[in-house]
Amino acid sequence: MLTSMAAPVSTGGMLRSYVIRCVVCKPGTTEMVDHFCLTADSSLSYDEWMWINSYMAFSDGNLDFTTFEKDNVPGKAITWKPEYDEKAKVSSMEEYQSVAAHYSN
Repeated sequence: MLTSMAAPVSTGGMLRSYVIRCVVCKPGTTEMVDHFCLTADSSLSYDEWMWINSYMAFSDGNLDFTTFEKDNVPGKAITWKPEYDEKAKVSSMEEYQSVAAHYSN
């Protein structure tokens, strides 16, 4: 459920804010039994909204089921640039500077 609220601004125009709420209904009815705020005054990306929309419509065919090798969990694997990967594994500032120098050449 998307709700919005508008308030006039002293310089003219309107200030509008949006809230997306997830609503749980009694099965087979439109009777609301619970709800929670998903996001307020921020925007979801298109991909995030489509994931939620597909999930709620039981349309798993639209979801990304790429799995992580480590835990076999659905989601997109992140591939770091070699420089970032090496910098993340150092244990001292000297090692960090050495890696940074190697990639700046």
